[in-house]
Amino acid sequence: MPTRDELLDDIRRMDDELDRTPRVVDVLHAGECDRAAFRAEWNSWRAAIRAAVGQREFEITRAEVLARIIELHETVEADPSIQTWADETLYTPHAIYDDAGFDSWTDAKQSVGIVIWHRTKTRQFDG
Repeated sequence: MPTRDELLDDIRRMDDELDRTPRVVDVLHAGECDRAAFRAEWNSWRAAIRAAVGQREFEITRAEVLARIIELHETVEADPSIQTWADETLYTPHAIYDDAGFDSWTDAKQSVGIVIWHRTKTRQFDG
């Protein structure tokens, strides 16, 4: 298992090589350490980034929001939750609403074709 310093160095290296703040999906393609090592050390990717490169201002376009949702869908979970968004991307949920202009997280996911399944309970009435 890599040390905390090795993990921080890996993030900083990716930051330099990619010429942007690395995303969690970049660990799969450009990271020297695996994603599980980062998750074992920090509770979120955002926390790992803050530890490595400090707090940054992030701006995101609607197209980037959609691309990040697709990445989460493909790499993390089939129907990503808003909590997964907050944990695995560099952005808060406000990016979905304020920056990208979606009315809801469900609307954002459906716009990239993620099928949302809602369970409904059937009620029995005595009558």
